[in-house]
Amino acid sequence: MVLGTGLFLLGTFGLVWKSKAVVYVPTGSVTREHTLLFNLKYKDELVNLVNLGSFPQEISIRSEAGGVIRMDLLLSKDRKFAAVQLFQFTDYTYQPLTGIRYFADGEAEAVGSFWAKSKR
Repeated sequence: MVLGTGLFLLGTFGLVWKSKAVVYVPTGSVTREHTLLFNLKYKDELVNLVNLGSFPQEISIRSEAGGVIRMDLLLSKDRKFAAVQLFQFTDYTYQPLTGIRYFADGEAEAVGSFWAKSKR
């Protein structure tokens, strides 16, 4: 009886904590959420990057602590999947500037490189 109760509790706890991980199914890689804040002067350039789906390696945009442009990223650990959306802080809330864009394989790798270079 004690063993059965222990296994039941272990299974329940496993479901609760395991179910919170978001996994990119084709590669089985766990994803992580990231947020970057940027200065308003980069708004047009960032919107173009997301809408065109092009994140060049030589870009020099840096995130800032008090920026009003927020980039939310969902990036897999193996960098084979990324989801990106931009927001602007206006009227005490974040308003979407772009829809959610999904990237896979090489494009996702470029997003991951952009994230690594842009974070403070």
